[in-house]
Amino acid sequence: MPRYYFHLVREDERIPDDDGAELNPEDLRPDLLLRLLQAIRTGEDPSLVEEWHGWSVEITDEAGRVVQVIVV
Repeated sequence: MPRYYFHLVREDERIPDDDGAELNPEDLRPDLLLRLLQAIRTGEDPSLVEEWHGWSVEITDEAGRVVQVIVV
């Protein structure tokens, strides 16, 4: 099963995902990923949601190729 990495990116900032996760490519469907991100944001302290502004999730494959970008 392929490994994907979920890096947090905003302008010149980057928080790399060094561990990644083994997923089937069909698990990277945008609707599933957006629901996951919304669930994470909903579970946080509402005052922290504004801190997500401007961030995106850059998903790369094992070779480092960007396969998808999701704007949070």
